Formats: sequence, structure tokens, C-alpha cells
Amino acid sequence: MNLKDNLYLIFLLLFVLSIFLIKIPVIGKFIRIINTLFHETGHAIMALLFNSEIYRIELLKDTSGLIKINGASKFSTFFIALAGYPFVAIMSYLFLYLLKLELYLVILYLILFVAIINITFWVRNVYGIIWIILFSALSVLVIYNENDLIIAIFTITISCIMLIETFISNYNLIKIAYKSPGNAGDATLLKSSTYIPSILWALLFLFFSLYFAYLSLKLFL
Repeated sequence: MNLKDNLYLIFLLLFVLSIFLIKIPVIGKFIRIINTLFHETGHAIMALLFNSEIYRIELLKDTSGLIKINGASKFSTFFIALAGYPFVAIMSYLFLYLLKLELYLVILYLILFVAIINITFWVRNVYGIIWIILFSALSVLVIYNENDLIIAIFTITISCIMLIETFISNYNLIKIAYKSPGNAGDATLLKSSTYIPSILWALLFLFFSLYFAYLSLKLFL
């Protein structure tokens, strides 16, 4: 199969497949952690920009995540809490942009770079460490297989899952912010910093993600 001539068709097929893939027990949750990894990395990058100390990151098997930071002021906490969801949306767009340029290996190397940084400095819970090791090993195996079709399928699938998860995670945040505003994660932290209701922050995250999802899909439609 000629990848260049069939890239749009392959993308559409794998996008649909990814929707079903994330629903498969165990496998679906395992793959969806890639979204959590980048979400927490977004928080970590912002924390570093404000010279805050990152104590640890946890990647949990229910696809949620946790970052513990020391030395963050109320001002810096606002930006740190703000960074997670937009960072994933931007990265999913970047990955799909690289896909269109057929730079599949660049995507894999970026993922491996983020994974290595996290396991070296931040991720400290057992599940998170095991996940990074397994996912990194799978990525390395795909790279060294040197099969263009397999590399393309793997990177397109991961990119599609990240794109889909940007919507799902934001939708779930809205439900939590509506039913239990005090337990809405980043939206709750932002509420405590600004006194703007959690639900409004959740909606803002959703609109931001939808905009980048639109830009992402526009690359292939």
C-alpha cells in the first residue's frame, strides 16, 4: 500500500477504529494513558517555568493522573492548573500535523522523549512506571521493525486516540464539574484561584479542545 496516496483513507479508518479500541477493557485504558502522560507533562512544564518543585507524578490505571508540586504560589498555581488540557490539545494537533508531513518517526521520538523525562524525574507510582516501560518498549519495537506501514499505523492510531481523548476527558470534566464542583480537578483549582465556577472552566477547556480538534481534522478532510 502506498502510504502517501492513501494517507487520508488510512487516517479515517484508524480514527474510527480508535473510537472502538479505547472501549476495549484493559487494552483501551492502557492506551488512553498516553493522554494522561501528556496532560501531566503540561502541568509539569508550567511548574518548571514558575520555578516550582515537582515532587512526583502518578499515572493511574483508571486513566486519571496526579501531580504533586512544592513551592507554587496562588498565582503560579493558576497557570499550572490551566496547562494540562490545552497542552494535550496542542500536542494532538502537532502530532496530526506531523502525520500529514509523514514524519512518523518524529512523533515516536517525541513520545519516547516525554516518557523518558517522566520516568527519570517525575513518575514514581508503580503502575505509572510499568506503563511507561511497556509503552516505550512497544514504541522502540515499532521503530526497529523498520516497516513503514506498521510505523504509520501505530503513530496514526496513537495520534487519533489522543485527539479523541481530548474530547472525552473534557466531556467527563464537565459532568464532574456540574455534579460535584469541588472534585473537578483542574477546574476546581482554577475556581479557587479565580472564583469563576468550575463548570465554566470545564466548558472553556472543552471549547479550546474542540477548536484544536477542528484544526486537526481539517488537515485530513
